[in-house]
Amino acid sequence: MENGIETLYQDSGLAPDLTIGSNIFLGREIKRRGLLGALGFLNQGAMERKATEELDKVGISVAAGKRTVSQLSGGQRQAVAIGRAVMWAKHVIILDEPTNHLGARQSQEVLNVIKAAREQGLCVLFISHTLPHVLEVTDRIVVLRLGSVVRDSPTSEYTVESLLGTITGLNK
Repeated sequence: MENGIETLYQDSGLAPDLTIGSNIFLGREIKRRGLLGALGFLNQGAMERKATEELDKVGISVAAGKRTVSQLSGGQRQAVAIGRAVMWAKHVIILDEPTNHLGARQSQEVLNVIKAAREQGLCVLFISHTLPHVLEVTDRIVVLRLGSVVRDSPTSEYTVESLLGTITGLNK
């Protein structure tokens, strides 16, 4: 967090009963002063407005408002989680299987968010076993096998078949 690196694990880490804005600002809440400047109260309106604004920047069109995360589709939930990472990351986002368990349409929504994050100048480390997704959103692919790098090349040098062969060790 302090170094400008955000991570999104396979489980998005969203709180289903909180609003979208509350999830975006979880642990980083915007507060307004309380009585006599003491303590403070959550500024829910400011968080929802800022969340909507930031999500729009990366192409996520889910109006924050009072909707809870539990009211979103799987793809929308994952997009919100990635949007949260994009909002807070300064340099790098690490995404571990972000399209896992999503349908084709939902996966494409998430891939579009990843592309938007890259366009904002963020380095995106994309970890996935879904090879077409890897080929769609990456500039460079590093293949690991048994804890060692077996190939590190530009994405343009791969097809799904050659990438699969590199991963399995069938391509030498």
